Amino acid sequence: MQHATIAQTKHGSHAEDLPKLIVRRQLARSGNTLMAAMEPLKDDEFFTAGPAGISAAWTVGHLACVSDLFGAALDDGKLSLPPEAHSTFNDLDIGERKFATKADGVDRQLFPKLRIIMMMRRSQVRLLKVLDAFDVTLWNEPGPDRFADTLPTYGAVWEHLAVHTYWHLGELSSAVERFYGTLSMNCMLHYFAWGGNDTEAARRAASGVVRASRVVPENGQLENPR
Repeated sequence: MQHATIAQTKHGSHAEDLPKLIVRRQLARSGNTLMAAMEPLKDDEFFTAGPAGISAAWTVGHLACVSDLFGAALDDGKLSLPPEAHSTFNDLDIGERKFATKADGVDRQLFPKLRIIMMMRRSQVRLLKVLDAFDVTLWNEPGPDRFADTLPTYGAVWEHLAVHTYWHLGELSSAVERFYGTLSMNCMLHYFAWGGNDTEAARRAASGVVRASRVVPENGQLENPR
């Protein structure tokens, strides 16, 4: 689906666009980490509830729907995902529990694994496009009335979205048996070790970079290096 407001997008390259760049990296890294971890799961692993009643299927669907909800609010007001997806993965009717666990509420026939993963990717891409088009000067301005009281500004919404997937990655690390005792969900996929002599490798990587030393002496006064 094409959305009018995000037809033209651009990547910010100026200092004032730094908040957007930070959020973009958080969204992309956390989303890619999630996708890389979910793809190898067999259907039973994907849909089975963990100790708290949460399944990987519900979590990915929930993240997709939240991204879709805020993406619509920040864009043209139109949801990309169908109503049945939102009612399954992001039901806002507090206290109206229809199933024993959130995992039980996911219909495998209606929402097979591939569909849920594609929902997540679709909503993630849209959100990144909306972010590209977002006017950073509105960061501290009040958001639309339909935003929660805990998200008083546009910036607060983006800051929440930047960490939302990470919260659920931590949740899944103890909810899916495959991830017990592994690093799959506990470190960034982009992490790498220096290897060999770590200290020497770090020195080589930092060569040519001048860093001013800020040392606090015993008298408690900060010395400015020359």
